[in-house]
Amino acid sequence: MKERTETDYAPLAMIETGEIAHGQTRTELLAAITTILDAGRAVDDLRGDVTAEDIAASLIGIFTVAPSLSEKILPVAC
Repeated sequence: MKERTETDYAPLAMIETGEIAHGQTRTELLAAITTILDAGRAVDDLRGDVTAEDIAASLIGIFTVAPSLSEKILPVAC
């Protein structure tokens, strides 16, 4: 696995400097996820026991382990 570069930490730096308000971003993300979950539950398409926090935690886990675009192996045309 390649070592992380300075740009890998850019979002964290933006939060730390106040450029992005971490609390506000979290609140907005959870509100958006809740809206989607509520819409799915209203038509019985989604389970009622999954919370916005569960989904957010899952997404964070996925984004944490997913390779960056520069790490992806692209197919070579023959």
